[in-house]
Amino acid sequence: MPGRAGAVALALTAALLATAPAGAAAARCALRPVPSWRSITGAAPGRAPATGEQVGAYLQAVDAASPRVATGVLGRSPQGRALPYAVIAEPGTLARLDPTAARLRAVRDGTAAARTAAGTPPIVWLTAGVHANEPSGIDADMAVVADLAAGRLCGPLRRLIVVVAPLQNPDGLAAGTRTNAAGFDLNRDWFAATQPETRAMLALLARLPPTALADQHEQEGSAFFFPPNADPVHHEVPAQVRRTIAGLYAPALRRAFDRAGREHASSGTYDLFYMGYADTAATTLFGAAGMTFEQGGAVPYAERVAGHTLAAETLLRASARHAATLVRRWSAVWPQARAEGARGALQPNARPASGGRPLERVPPEPVYAYLLRADVHGADAAALAARLGAAGVRVGRLARATRLPAFHAYGASAAGARTLPAGTWVVPLAQTRKHWVEAMLGQDAYPPVARFYDVSSWSNPLLMGLAGGWSERPLPAGSVTFAPAPAPVPPPDAPAYAFAGDSAAALGLAADLLATGATVLRTPRSGELAATGPLPADVLARAGARGVALTAAGAPPANAVALRVPKVALLADLAPVVLGRPGLENSTEHEPHAWMRFVLAQRLGLTADVLGDADLAAGRLRDGGYTALVVAGTRIPDGSLGAAALAEVRAFVTAGGTYVGARRPGLAAARAAALTTAAERSAPTLDVPGATFAVAVDRDDPVAWGNGGTRGFTFDAGDPVLEAGDAHPVLRFARGGGLVSGYARDAAVLGGTPAVLDATLGAGRVVLFAGDPSFRAYAEGAQRLLANALLAPPLPPAAARTRTG
Repeated sequence: MPGRAGAVALALTAALLATAPAGAAAARCALRPVPSWRSITGAAPGRAPATGEQVGAYLQAVDAASPRVATGVLGRSPQGRALPYAVIAEPGTLARLDPTAARLRAVRDGTAAARTAAGTPPIVWLTAGVHANEPSGIDADMAVVADLAAGRLCGPLRRLIVVVAPLQNPDGLAAGTRTNAAGFDLNRDWFAATQPETRAMLALLARLPPTALADQHEQEGSAFFFPPNADPVHHEVPAQVRRTIAGLYAPALRRAFDRAGREHASSGTYDLFYMGYADTAATTLFGAAGMTFEQGGAVPYAERVAGHTLAAETLLRASARHAATLVRRWSAVWPQARAEGARGALQPNARPASGGRPLERVPPEPVYAYLLRADVHGADAAALAARLGAAGVRVGRLARATRLPAFHAYGASAAGARTLPAGTWVVPLAQTRKHWVEAMLGQDAYPPVARFYDVSSWSNPLLMGLAGGWSERPLPAGSVTFAPAPAPVPPPDAPAYAFAGDSAAALGLAADLLATGATVLRTPRSGELAATGPLPADVLARAGARGVALTAAGAPPANAVALRVPKVALLADLAPVVLGRPGLENSTEHEPHAWMRFVLAQRLGLTADVLGDADLAAGRLRDGGYTALVVAGTRIPDGSLGAAALAEVRAFVTAGGTYVGARRPGLAAARAAALTTAAERSAPTLDVPGATFAVAVDRDDPVAWGNGGTRGFTFDAGDPVLEAGDAHPVLRFARGGGLVSGYARDAAVLGGTPAVLDATLGAGRVVLFAGDPSFRAYAEGAQRLLANALLAPPLPPAAARTRTG
């Protein structure tokens, strides 16, 4: 008997086959035996969630048994586990997979006309397990693979290429967590791609372009969610895709669930707005009909598997029935995007499903290209250019200094004339990836409604604190080159090297060189860095790996100050861990601790020792030679830091240590240890679901060295409103709150309040962030401030003072 992932799923498949349209009947299919699920797991189908090892073994077994299946490994997790995938099609179609995918890529890239894809089978993706405590989609995918491999779903198989990626988070599956082993929610990582699992998925999606994609999840309650989606919808989600989701897939899913008598719901808050989701990235970057499927977890496991099996097989049948329409609409996305970009036209807001006018309209002013200065925060700007290039975006550079008569700088109220230097990064909108370019580089997402499932702002240049903006007129002819930049010329051997200190990458290099025993000095305000002997032999290679340009240097400026070798302690994550199904499991509560660990280690090259209450009370901060204690934005339960530990923290700072605290936990621990009189101001009507604000910057404070100006941006995700007390504001919200991107209600309360504080206590420093500088590891602008705080030179004796608390 052929293997299945659930007995109920088997019954549902039989029912679907019985009602399938002519041409999809099993009698016209070549049936082929495939291995049973029991042969791999030793358990009854649908009895319990599969392990990652069982999923990989089953896919390999089906591959060996069926000529319709080809399997592979698309990447590895942080702990080295495989991310398996399967491609399923009729043998002849499977044999032509590479040239078929190449034709689709050519249409997507604009190197072939849209008609080139006519007659090409659409590629439909099923993805599961990104939240590994939501496993029923994984088992359902095994049922679908078995049906396709055996020929029981022959109608879809004859018209489609199906890609199944059932195990996006194998480390989380092994641990029973929503997040991956690094502590990140992978379904918030799609545009930033900080995690290897995300980068691997993006690479395979680029290679096998999806026409439709379903990302399978679980939710609270018992109902199954499928589109149409509720507001908000991002304005650059292609209209063809929205029409396909709402007009083709949603009715088919509703009919199938009604026939099966299964509870379902649509128009829930699984929006197509935030570009960190799989469904939103699939629509905006890949032009696919990206959909979230959510099965209510309050039903028996076999029923959960059955719900996902029904949804997946309905998706495949609807895709097969409308294959030509899907390919035609998908093919039309790309030339239309390029034509819009050539006119400088942004797409308007989708009309809110709730009726009325959009909350924030897309402005009528044209956008022809985005420009990012390469001579300011250069290494971070280059990293963004590389991220865009990896997504298939065409990125050029100004071939010469160019005057732009209508340049609109980020955060400015209007466009004006500006001359930008040669080498400035240029991202034109007249390209097939126009929708993604606007979503990534646009200053605002123009939220259509005041309702959000996640953050409302993710403009990459604002998050990264880059200097740039956009041109409201076409760029002068011949001003942009797309030729590869010449390889940088390494500087001659020298006793000292200078490099700009205005990027997270450069500050990471400074920490790296300090760890080798080199001397690193920094010039106040400009933040320029100079490294002198003993320099490591591979100093140039280290700089190149981080994208930092070195120049041979003589004596550093007279006012340069030496940086001390940082040794960082990170307060342990003191909140209890809870495992279980959605609504119970709490790994997201622990994400800020994971983000901070990741940023310290991966971005700044700082190995942080994790210290708990007992470690602090025992004096390890002072005895261990630490220079800094970092308190991440993770909840600190009452009573988990005792009086002895808090007294040691105060003694550590007074003796010259640095305390860095994020969000409410960082402020609360600082106050409990009598490090500061800064406090949180009550703001009961303020609502900030992840938005970006303009701030005034004190460039004289070491925490802001290298900022490059007196203005900047900060990201706020419902963070505390601070009162400075005895601390000095490093960043201060602009008048009126300074909202630049996203949604905020009653933001005026933020006006003039500090976003970052710096205080002295004895010989030490206390730095408090209202927000989280490590937020999802994608805010390099805040990471620079974090690095500055950790690398700040010791206070000179004249500046050291002791407060009584």
